[in-house]
Amino acid sequence: SGEAFEVFKDIQKLVLDKTGTLTVGRPQVTEVVPAAGESEMEVVRLAAGAESLSEHPLAQAIVSYAREQGVEPPPVTAFQAEPGRGIRAELDGASLLVGSPRFLNAEQVYLEALETEVSRLQEQGATVVVVARDKQAVGLIAIADRIKPDARETLTRLQAAGIEPLMLTGDNRRTARAVARELGIDRVLAEVLPGDKAREIRRLQQAGYRVAMVGDGINDAPALMQADVGIAIGAGTDIAIESSDVILVGQRLSAVVDAYEIARNSYRKTVQNLILAFSFNGIGVPLATTGLVHPVWAMVAMLLSVTTVLLNSFGGRLLSSAAVVGRLGGSSSQPAAETLELTLVVPTIRCQGCVESLREGLRARGALRVEGDPESKELRVTVRRGTLSRHDLEEAVVRLGHRTDGTRWR
Repeated sequence: SGEAFEVFKDIQKLVLDKTGTLTVGRPQVTEVVPAAGESEMEVVRLAAGAESLSEHPLAQAIVSYAREQGVEPPPVTAFQAEPGRGIRAELDGASLLVGSPRFLNAEQVYLEALETEVSRLQEQGATVVVVARDKQAVGLIAIADRIKPDARETLTRLQAAGIEPLMLTGDNRRTARAVARELGIDRVLAEVLPGDKAREIRRLQQAGYRVAMVGDGINDAPALMQADVGIAIGAGTDIAIESSDVILVGQRLSAVVDAYEIARNSYRKTVQNLILAFSFNGIGVPLATTGLVHPVWAMVAMLLSVTTVLLNSFGGRLLSSAAVVGRLGGSSSQPAAETLELTLVVPTIRCQGCVESLREGLRARGALRVEGDPESKELRVTVRRGTLSRHDLEEAVVRLGHRTDGTRWR
């Protein structure tokens, strides 16, 4: 919205959710640590059974890992999710608790024997999930998520623009700080329950700051609405998108900086256009009313005012488009024998805007023609033989904030 872009230029603090925003949002199990007398597969089996009914990314990572190891999650009963904490369930008459160390400590599950391993894994930046059966710790599961390739560069650009980035997460402080160190973030809001995210945004606002929030999940929606500017990752949940003011196409985090620059440039252009319009009218109207200027010349001055405003608004984009056309030099009409067509499956294509973003980015990298279909999630790319390899295109798609699940040549 126009109001959001007007406020965006004055933002002082940018709060970023960790999972799915700063990271790629596809966490994977990295290590399983069984307690004394237990096996790794038993820890995985119990955790997968409890998490099989949950839609949380960490739960899906555990279930996927179990199936990769040939372990089918057993059916559980009395399933109950504790948002931001963990899972309660029953399996074969035994009570299961699966969740954060803090959650299990609150449930009087003693973790002294595993405390050293918990600290080690958290220092490595992993999220630690504890599995307990009948109030006895069975083992630990470490889950990690890769940081987005453009995250560090994006944060550096934000800091250079005078905006302080803050990381907001439900993870424990040790894990959160390990990720923050890697990203160069100084301030971390950790161990924040889903319902408290909006309150953290409100605290910053009460301290006198203009705050923007970037998120992608269901739990981020209240915080996105509370922020002065809510920014949703376009590949995130529908409720996050509906709650936000700015939607970033795809998963590219650097689009946050692009949006900020658009907001700042738009406001500057608006001010320039108002000055131009008032300059013409402020001089022309008094001269016309006093009869010093012929009405015809007054009309010409009015046309010049409108023309100047339009040129100021669109001149830069017209010059940029002309440069792109000149650089491409009609390359899209290459003979068919000299070209290859590659079809990529891109699951993160959600709308025609995603296709346009990919088209612009891939053509800038040398693609001759790019066509996409948001329904089939397919992207058809025509390239000149010997220029762009399949690996080059897949890497370009990832850099543009999307991911590929498969390719085929034609």
